[in-house]
Order: sequence, then C-alpha cells, then structure tokens
Amino acid sequence: MLLLFFVVQPAFAEQHGSSFLGAEQSFTPQFEYFVDSDRAHTIETISRLPESAFTQAPPAGYVGGYNRAVHWLRFTLPASESPGEPLIMRAMPTYADYITLYQPDQTMSETGFAAQKSGELAEDWTKKIDRAFVFELQTSDQPRTLYLRVESSNSNMLVAEIYTPQGYLSAIQTDDLLSGLFIGLLLTLIAMNISHGKWRMDASFRYYVIFIFASLMVFLSNNGWLALWLPARWLYWIIYLPQLTTLFYMASLAAFYHSLFGFERKQSPVYYWLSRGYLLVIGLGLASLLFDFYVDYMPFLMSITMAYLIWVAVIALTQALRRQGEGQLLFIAAVFGFSGILGTALSLNGLLSGGIWLMYSYTGGILASIIVFQGIMSRRIRLIEQQHGAALREKEHAEQLAERERADKEQKAQFISMLSHELKTPLSVISMGSAQSSLSDKARSHLQQAINDMSRVIDRCAVLEQVDHQVQTRWEALELTHLIDTLIRQSQFPQRVQWQPPQEDVLIQSDTDWLRVILSNLIDNALKYSPEQSLIDIRLTREPGYICLDVGNWTADPLPDGDKIFAKYYRAKSAHKQTGSGLGLYIVNRLVSQLGGSISYRTTSLEPGRGPDTALNPEARMNQIVMHLCLPDQP
Repeated sequence: MLLLFFVVQPAFAEQHGSSFLGAEQSFTPQFEYFVDSDRAHTIETISRLPESAFTQAPPAGYVGGYNRAVHWLRFTLPASESPGEPLIMRAMPTYADYITLYQPDQTMSETGFAAQKSGELAEDWTKKIDRAFVFELQTSDQPRTLYLRVESSNSNMLVAEIYTPQGYLSAIQTDDLLSGLFIGLLLTLIAMNISHGKWRMDASFRYYVIFIFASLMVFLSNNGWLALWLPARWLYWIIYLPQLTTLFYMASLAAFYHSLFGFERKQSPVYYWLSRGYLLVIGLGLASLLFDFYVDYMPFLMSITMAYLIWVAVIALTQALRRQGEGQLLFIAAVFGFSGILGTALSLNGLLSGGIWLMYSYTGGILASIIVFQGIMSRRIRLIEQQHGAALREKEHAEQLAERERADKEQKAQFISMLSHELKTPLSVISMGSAQSSLSDKARSHLQQAINDMSRVIDRCAVLEQVDHQVQTRWEALELTHLIDTLIRQSQFPQRVQWQPPQEDVLIQSDTDWLRVILSNLIDNALKYSPEQSLIDIRLTREPGYICLDVGNWTADPLPDGDKIFAKYYRAKSAHKQTGSGLGLYIVNRLVSQLGGSISYRTTSLEPGRGPDTALNPEARMNQIVMHLCLPDQP
C-alpha cells in the first residue's frame, strides 16, 4: 500500500500542478450546520432552507456529539483565479459511516447537485491509499456553496482541510511520517517490555503491556489504519472497531491503575469498589454496543471517565504530597492522561471544537503518560530484579541449611548406629569376664583391652565436642621427639613401631594437648588397621617453616575413600572389623587446621607377592597408607 502511494504521488502532482492559492497550500473551510433529527431532509430541501436555519460552527471544525441525527454541513468555496483547477478536501475522523459531498452541477437537472459518496461503509478500502476521506472539489470563477451530509453510529464530528494537489501530497506524507513514528514507538515499547519477561512476575507489568497494546489499537482503529490494512473479508467489522478499541483502552487503563495503586479489597474497600465500579460501567458500554444504544450511552460513559480520571489524579497527588512510593510520577502520568482524554471527550460529546489537534489530543496524552509510566515500570523492574536476586540467594541459603541439617541428621543416625555396634563387642567381653569366678591372664588382658576400646571411643566423643567449637589454643614450646617416644611406649603394640628419632632435639611451638591427640590417633590407627604382626613406620623430616611427620602402615584390606577419609563418622567398610568411632581422623584434621598445619593421605599399591608382609598372605595385594602431617615450627 505504501509502495502504491509513493508511485501515485509524482504522477498526481505532475497532472494537477500547483494551486490558485499561491504560496498557501491549504485552508480550513468554515462550516455551518443543520441537525436533521428526523432524518427526513434531502439535498433539495436542505438547499432551499433559509439562511437562519443554519448555525455557524467553530472555525476549527464541527462537533455534533453522540446522537442518531443526520448532520448537514455547508461551506463556501471561494472563487478561483484558475477556474476548473481541482482542489482536494481531506475529511476526518475516519469512523463516520457515510459522508456525502454535494457540489453544484447544472447538468444534474433533478437536484442541481452532483453527489460524491464516501465514509467508512461506503469506501472501497482495498483501493484507498489515504486513511482519510478524500473529495475532489471543482473550482469556478464564482464562489460556490457546497453541502456535506454526515451520518455516524459513533460521535458526529467533522474536521476538514482543503488542499492544492501538491499540498495534499505533502499533508499525507507528514501524516504517514508522524503516524509511523507513533506506531513504531508503541510497537518498540511492547516488544521491549515483553522481551525481558518481567510481566510474568508482576501483575502491574502485565496490565501495562496490555495498556500499551490497547493504546496502539485505539490509535489504529480511530485513525483508519486498521481499515486500510485489514483484508477485504474483515471489512464488515470495520464499523465496530473504533467503539470496541475505545472500550478496550478504557478498561485496560482502569485495570492498570487498579493494579498500580494497589486497590485491595481488605485494605481500601472504598477505592477497590469505586475502581471495580468503573470497570462495570465500561462493561455496560460493551452491552450498549451489542444492543444498539451505544450513542445514547457514551455521553454518560465519557462523563464517568472524566470523574474517574480526576479521582485517580487526586489519589496520585495525595501520594505525591505524602511522598509515598511513586506518587509524584503517578500524578504526572495521571495529569497527562487526563488532559489528553479531556480534549477528545469534549470533542466527542460535541462540547468543544479544537480541530484536528483537539480531536486527537489523546494521542499526545497517551504518549506522554506512557513515557512516564515506562519510567515507573523501569523502576519496578529494577526492584523486581533486586527482590528476585535476594529471593534466589535466600532460597540457595535455605537449601544449603536444609542440606546441612539433613547431612547432620544422617551423620548422627549413622554415628549412633555405629556406636551401638562398636560398643557391643567390648561390652560382651566385659560381661563374659564378669561372669567368671577367676580370670586367667589372657582373659584379664582381653577384658582390659575391651575397657580401653570403650574408653577410647568415649574420649573421642568428648574431644569432638571441643574441636567443633574451635576452642582456644595454648601455644608453648615442646620437644617433639620426646612426645613421639612417649606416645609410642603408651601405644598398644610399641614393638611394632619402627621409629628412628633424630640425633638433635626437634623444638616446636604448638599446643601439647592437641598435638598429643593428633599423634596418638595417627599411631593407633596405623597399628589397628594393619596386619597384627606387621610393622608401622614413623619418620620425622623438616621442610621450610614446617616439621613434617609420616606415619605409614601396610594393609591387604580395600583402601578407604580418599575424599571421605577426614569426614565426620566416616569408616571404610573394612574398618568395621575393629572397634572405632569414625571420629579419629576427623578430629585430627580439625585440630591440625587449628594449629595452622596440614594433613594429607596417600597410598601405594603393590602386586601380589610383593611387600613386607607377603609371608602372611602371599596372594594378597598389599597397599601402603601414609598419613603426611606438617606443622609450623612457629605459631
């Protein structure tokens, strides 16, 4: 359609040339009007009415309001210096059902006028290149009186401009440019606000997007663009588009304000029901369209709309004065929206004529209010994003706490189960020993070992409570070689320990109690989880700033999980052959960290038949386990 327009333009201008108006490219006709309430007059009777029957309309155009009458307009076409040169009259709005232009024509013997029909229901929209209704006027060397018959199922109004051919082309170019900019802006806002997806999380945002879409639809339908673009099979519904989109626009604005101001039934029941009541009034407007009393109902609806917009502006002003939330921006948007709709409402109701600018003042009001609303919604987007980010962080933290609590519960349940299992064996030994009247040395030894095992489990449980609460460390100088000698002698099988102490003293700043717990755990574990007649190896070395100790033992059992070996309550499957709590290496790791050191675990596997204890089990694959402990020589 636009391509056709630009192809036709040059040919049209070349054919008709410039106007008799000289430098002036257009002028506004001065209308006089007669309201035919009975719809009985024809051009013959109207043209014979006395001058006093017509009333002069405002210079800007004619407004007749909502009624079922036929409106006759007449105007005078001045004498032309170039008789016969055509002029072009462009009439709006585009929702008038029928507009008939009557020009004096002596060849029409019956009426003396030639009729040219146009209007929403009379035009062939598939062939139009201009959204407005266009009439070609014939000029003469004498002034001529022309008549327009206007009939509409909407508001009766007419704004017209008469152009030279060149002026007409410039006018529609400007019209297309401005309309395209407005349509493009609204489409951009819709796409931009939908793309980031915040409308899914906030009701106000959804209503805002709907409001922009409704603003676009009311502009397209009331200005004839939809009729110009719709396929021919849809043109039957053209007559209803301006009314439907107007009601849709009012409803979307009311719903947006309702959500934006937060009219809640419990918090502000009066505001809630007033807002809902206005939506009900709009719904009745739809019923009036269905049952053909739209033109009778619209004056009432427009009055209610003005009162509603004033009420909204007062609420926004109150919030602005109290500095509540977005009150200032809401008030500015409400004022823009009210001022835009006010001019249009006055025109539609036939109360004020301001020409094309007043008739379409709602376009400027819509644009200004949407820009302000966009600022409000942008602020809300940032707030939503902040709240969403905080909610995600809070959710992640809650999930971490829940996972930690679940893991703690599982560990405690595992510990209780393991503890009850580990204490059964020593308790059984004690029970059997206590039942004997006299104890052999061997039985006495087993009994003492059971007591020692239980005592060790209980001691580790007591130490666990301390290390989990990061107790204070008492730093002091101590000689490490002497401490290791003492712990080896106090171990269960000191004869199985290979230990070659250095010749010189090894001094270290540490906590004696915690270091004793660390070393005794490492030595006891190495002895406990290695074959009974095998040897364990202890080596002391120096590294820059650190004193390091390796405690190694051999085993034919499957190796523990290296990722879990220092975890609380963890015990390898093969470890259940020995009494234990699953706390020893966990306590060691915590205490080493508290002393500023480090501990690591490494293994070496040998093929069957190789290793220090192959005589005991030639077919076994031997594994060497080494605990590598490093402590700072200074705190």
